[in-house]
Amino acid sequence: MMGRNSGQIDLFNGMIFERLIPKNHLLLKIDSIIDFSFVYDLIKDKYSNTTGRQSKDPVMMLKICLLEYLYNLSDIEVVSRIRTDVAFRWFRIKFRCRCS
Repeated sequence: MMGRNSGQIDLFNGMIFERLIPKNHLLLKIDSIIDFSFVYDLIKDKYSNTTGRQSKDPVMMLKICLLEYLYNLSDIEVVSRIRTDVAFRWFRIKFRCRCS
């Protein structure tokens, strides 16, 4: 089954992210331009609605791969950066989505 994150950030974390991430940061620009919900339509046939455990959110996984590509990171390095870099953490969990 396909898992989905809400893409919502609580008020407290939203205030922290807003104050710590520069307004001209590349990841903010990418998020404002790209609606990543297209991923759900592309892969919906690959997931069962009735069997199996719930997966990680495919949009989140795509965004992690995008971070790896943009910053030339390995899997281990991107996980480490997500733990310590506020912009990476924000980008991983936040997305605009027109999905139901």
